[in-house]
Amino acid sequence: LRVLPFGVSGPAAVATRVQASLRQLPAETELFSADGFRLHAVPDFISAEEAAELLKLADPLWQRSKTYEQEAHRTSDTASLRGEAAEAPIAVEIMRRASELVGLPGSHCETLQLVRYESEAHYYKEHYDLLDDPEQLLLGGQRVATVLIYLSSL
Repeated sequence: LRVLPFGVSGPAAVATRVQASLRQLPAETELFSADGFRLHAVPDFISAEEAAELLKLADPLWQRSKTYEQEAHRTSDTASLRGEAAEAPIAVEIMRRASELVGLPGSHCETLQLVRYESEAHYYKEHYDLLDDPEQLLLGGQRVATVLIYLSSL
């Protein structure tokens, strides 16, 4: 699990709350910290069985990933867990854990997304990753933290 809070991208009170929550994590989980950015590795956040359950839930939902700029900044596939998929017990539980980890209410969470890179031809380049969906923005503004959960080995 990787957690990256972006303290300059959202309301100051929300970013402050995220930073305070992350300071409560054991010191050994912090991998990097500079200029308000913190990177943590949280062991055992999700079990292998839970990862398999998420992947099964995502199976019919995979689509080509998009970025805000609509340029080829990443060539992956994304499964956005919306509607019935978002209500699945495993999705609800992972969202609960993620929101608890960063100290925000679940109502501030975006849609749970799974991303896959299936071949060496798939790539990820630096890009702006922001919200332009009004429904997502109403959940609390731009991202102040990103929780990445690796469901397979790197």
